[in-house]
Formats: sequence, structure tokens, C-alpha cells
Amino acid sequence: MPDKIVLCIVRDALIAARAVGGDCVFDGAPRTMAQARAAHKIATELGMTANVVIQLLAGEEELTRRLLARAAVEHRADDTEQVIRHRLALYQQMTQPILGWYSRRGILVSVDATRPIDEVGREILAALELKRQPPGHVPARVRRPVDLTRLGVECAHP
Repeated sequence: MPDKIVLCIVRDALIAARAVGGDCVFDGAPRTMAQARAAHKIATELGMTANVVIQLLAGEEELTRRLLARAAVEHRADDTEQVIRHRLALYQQMTQPILGWYSRRGILVSVDATRPIDEVGREILAALELKRQPPGHVPARVRRPVDLTRLGVECAHP
């Protein structure tokens, strides 16, 4: 999707979110560094900021397995192994670099998405709650990325 359309959607969603209290969740956007910087500028102009970015971690083989399973269940012709490999390569090239930018801003939370869905969901909700503080609450210079990928392993009960 062209940046102009993505950013129009982002702006409209942020304006609507601000009108009802300010919280907003984006899934799948931004996908490029240009989109990320432009979305940040839009949010800043509206007096808003991103407090948290959730990165769901799963290896390429697991992602391929899941997408091929989805293709079988939903009869999706666009989820072939070749198409999936191409999407993953585009992700590495275009989207992955954004994560470093979010990490340096102290808003990146990495979650191991290979665990059971209820565990992943709880971890996401915990991260959102943790980062829910107003942007001025924790000085930006003190913020650090949070990596919760080993939480389930480290906190597992015998």
C-alpha cells in the first residue's frame, strides 16, 4: 500500500483516538522507516506519542508453517511457500530496521510468540500495562527496551 494511503489511515486513526481518550493500537503499520518517521511526525503534531511497540518473535520456519496451515484452512492462494519467503525477505529488508529505532526510543517490547496463545496474550497485556504510564512519567533518557522473550522459561513452575 502506498505511504500516502497508510499515513492517511494513521492520521485518521490518531485523530479519532485522541477524540475518545488517546489510546490507539496499530497492527501491521508502519512497515517502512519512512512510514515510521512520518507517523511519528503526525503523532507529534497531534500531541501524541507511541508508548509501546510489541514485536512478536517467531522464526521463519515457524512463520512459514503457520501461514501454510492458514492457507490450507482458509483456502488462500496467496499463502504459498514462495510468496511467504518473499514476504519474509521484504520484512527483513523494509520493516526490521524500524525495530532498532523503536528500541533506541525505549518503547520496544519483544514477546516470544511461539508459546501458547494464552501466555503470549498475558505477556502482551502485561507489557501494555507496564508501558501505560504517561509519556512524561519516565524520562526518555531512562527508558530501556524490555525483552520478555524468556519470561515463560524463567518463571516456569516445576
